[in-house]
Amino acid sequence: MKKYFKQLAGILNLVFVLVFIISPANAKVNIKPYWEWGNSPKKLDWFVNYGWYNVKWDSEHTMMHNLIKQKTGIDLKIMTPATDSNDKINAMIAADDLPDMISGAAGSAPLENLKSSNKVWDLTELIRKYCPKAFSESVIPPSMPRNMADRKDGKWYEYPTGYEAPENLKKNGVKPWSNAIIVARQDFMKKLNINPQTDFKTQDKMIATLKKFKNANITYKGVKVTPLLVGPEGGAWEAFGWMADTFFAIPSEDNKGNLIDTRTHPKKLEAILFGRKLYAEGLIPKENFTFQRKQIEEKLASGTVFAFMGNKSDYQGAMWTAYQQDKNAKYIAAEPVRSKDGKDPAYTYGIGHGWAVTLISKKSKDPATAIRFITWMYSDEGAILQEFGVENKTFTVGKDGKIYLKKELLELREKNYTEYQKKYGFGDFWWFPNDRNAGRYPPPQNESDVYYESLTSLMRKYGHFNELFERLDLPAGSTLATNAQQIDTYWNNQVPKMLLAKSDAEARKIYTETIAKMKKMGLDEIVKYRNQLFQANKKKAGYKFAWPEPHN
Repeated sequence: MKKYFKQLAGILNLVFVLVFIISPANAKVNIKPYWEWGNSPKKLDWFVNYGWYNVKWDSEHTMMHNLIKQKTGIDLKIMTPATDSNDKINAMIAADDLPDMISGAAGSAPLENLKSSNKVWDLTELIRKYCPKAFSESVIPPSMPRNMADRKDGKWYEYPTGYEAPENLKKNGVKPWSNAIIVARQDFMKKLNINPQTDFKTQDKMIATLKKFKNANITYKGVKVTPLLVGPEGGAWEAFGWMADTFFAIPSEDNKGNLIDTRTHPKKLEAILFGRKLYAEGLIPKENFTFQRKQIEEKLASGTVFAFMGNKSDYQGAMWTAYQQDKNAKYIAAEPVRSKDGKDPAYTYGIGHGWAVTLISKKSKDPATAIRFITWMYSDEGAILQEFGVENKTFTVGKDGKIYLKKELLELREKNYTEYQKKYGFGDFWWFPNDRNAGRYPPPQNESDVYYESLTSLMRKYGHFNELFERLDLPAGSTLATNAQQIDTYWNNQVPKMLLAKSDAEARKIYTETIAKMKKMGLDEIVKYRNQLFQANKKKAGYKFAWPEPHN
């Protein structure tokens, strides 16, 4: 889990720089302060409740940190716990010894405790008092305080990581991206006359394509190439879990407008039976069901896999390694498989409330500086500075109005990312991105960036921005939340049994028994609670239906 979140942090940083590339060409860089900081040195204590967050404030050696200090006069004292447990923050709360700012997992028990015990500020109150232009000039998008409002008292306490405002996304014309991909080695497809645009598009065609490859008995560097690998660990729950929802366009809402658990939809069983057939035909190796992530990465990096169905963000680095070692070993996107009804894939991409949030404690010595800092980091000026630096020094603005990092920075980033990050620090504070700058980001410039973007290119057209399925979380620490976790674990353990079943009839039997057991474990009560939140979201937005896009 620690490794996953650490990589996700890097991914979130890259999301704003790499994937939002379809946008107007006339965006301009306009670096302009909207309040005066004053000249007095300031210090903010910032506790980040993740043991893996290892960024250290270094305004002497790291360019971006130095630029922030020059502009704002602020020095940051970044504190993190020794482990990823909540022991440290719980002790701080108990002692009422809180720093200026606190960042942590959205919906986590410690942060919910901070809100319910009145230990953190209403951000709207602080902004109106100390930096009101953030609202009047729409630095803070109007949808943010509205969508992030606490369900109990309606106040806005949490600044979200990775927030993508509907008003900004629409203005910039950005397109969503999907982590669910099917890719295959280009050289092997050419050798066997396999068309990535058509030959994976239906279940029958995908099976025929993989059998064609299997029967060709192709080896690479002396190793027989595996027809298909799925990921991540165990390969089953993700490839035939949320990815099946995407490829098979499994709806999250019924024809009456009620929220449903997609695991109970008939298409979910169809996806599992498809996976069972892949295994029964010898197209997925049995060890794929026990592989750990490292083993999947090693297989992909070695180039001894023909096709892969899995999580792009987790495994793109391994595919890039294979390509670096042999330019013929290039994985490219394939048009994804569909359900038997022939509907196009579909996935919803919300406004990105973020998996992490930042709060300002009432113990802050200087709440005015704290709110100004957070707001400035989200502003155009702050966002450009922390992502790109200074115009004509670290980046230039092209005729298309987009921001381009200078050649020497790109070369260092490609050659030695660790040294690049140490020297420049761009993206260190990915807690505060600005989606309004999406229109200024250029297409990928480095070869690796171009490669990563290409892996998801065929999926982009199937995304739908949709905020109505967000904020359906169960109360932290509640019986419902505990039951949901237990149900998820049970389901994840059952899926491999279905995929490894000796017949479709046996798989159906396991599936039926699994759903029945999940209902006994409290699934219906969980869906009922979430549906109430879902209906409230739709009512507030003025829609009767939500999937895949809001409509009446």
